[in-house]
Amino acid sequence: MRSNKVFIGGVIILIVLLLGISIYFVYNGNNSLHDNINNSQEEYTNLDDRDTVENISSNGEYSVEELEERALDYYEINYGERPPLVSSILDDSGMVVIQLYSFNNDHNSTWDYYTIDPESGVGTNVMGKVIDLTSVLE
Repeated sequence: MRSNKVFIGGVIILIVLLLGISIYFVYNGNNSLHDNINNSQEEYTNLDDRDTVENISSNGEYSVEELEERALDYYEINYGERPPLVSSILDDSGMVVIQLYSFNNDHNSTWDYYTIDPESGVGTNVMGKVIDLTSVLE
């Protein structure tokens, strides 16, 4: 009888511990990946200055504006919800890094990151899944 009480007590302690860990990650967030990406943004060229970004050329290159719009459309088609905000940076290799996000109270909440080749319109998301923005109809 005593061993059942000890077992039940141990299970309750384990549940409380797991609940506490879950609450910690929900409220504080496990932003290690997000922080690493944000900390490395110093390595990128900011694309907010649209004068430096070429528009679509006749040889099939995609503009940053078109890639951003297609990224929003792609996310909405695949996940049923459209991120309200988008921003982009150009990395040193010429890839466009697109952040899909929302602003919640006092912080940004990233929905996904896409690293896209502006020549082909194809790249990967933050988890390494292939993202083909050319599959999004205009």
